Amino acid sequence: MGILNSEKIIKLTIWFLSLLAIMLFSTLITMKVILKGDVVRVPDLKGKSVEEARKELAHIGLYLVQKSTEFSMNIPAGKIMGQEPEPGSKIKRNKEVKVIVSAGKKKVKVPNLIGKDLLLAENILKKLNLKRGIIVQTHSSKYSAGKIMAQSPEGGLEVESGTPVSLLVSQGQEEEKFIMPDLIGKKLDSTIPLLQKLGFKIGIIRYTHYPGLEPGIIIKQLPLSGYRVYKSNLISLEVSK
Repeated sequence: MGILNSEKIIKLTIWFLSLLAIMLFSTLITMKVILKGDVVRVPDLKGKSVEEARKELAHIGLYLVQKSTEFSMNIPAGKIMGQEPEPGSKIKRNKEVKVIVSAGKKKVKVPNLIGKDLLLAENILKKLNLKRGIIVQTHSSKYSAGKIMAQSPEGGLEVESGTPVSLLVSQGQEEEKFIMPDLIGKKLDSTIPLLQKLGFKIGIIRYTHYPGLEPGIIIKQLPLSGYRVYKSNLISLEVSK
């Protein structure tokens, strides 16, 4: 009788321990599922607007906090340029994701470059992190060669950092043009004083034998007769000897 009771007690004990083990295992599995459901992966918010990022985070149980605003040369104003935690990180629900929002490019006041030398103007633009835009040159009686006559954007305007500034540069006063006369067959001694009196410059004079001509007669000229020339152009001659 005592032996039967002992066996019954042992069976009951084993059954109870087995039931307890099953309950503990089920509890552990349930807790793991619950805990796993509370962890989410942080999405990549870079390049998105604050409102877009806020909606995406709310969908997975996270909320957005704007940490700061910074200037950026590449990210447009209002777009997210950085975040904490980094994309792909695993965090629990109801946690915050801090973001850095772009303020766009830094604003710069365009300097007044009118009347300045081109080289100086380029250095000023470089120091202000502005770019040199299109350079156009034209003659001017008001500004000497190399001076800035006009600019776009105008001086005093606020623009984004890196904005190109186009410049109109003076080439100085345009020289008066002349039609090159025909000097062939004329005497050198009388032609040179006349050209110099008119303000022309004499270049190379080369002497060569030319059958049938007396010495000192012009047989070739550069520029050729009929060409448009400036007084600064050198006139080269070939003369009989």
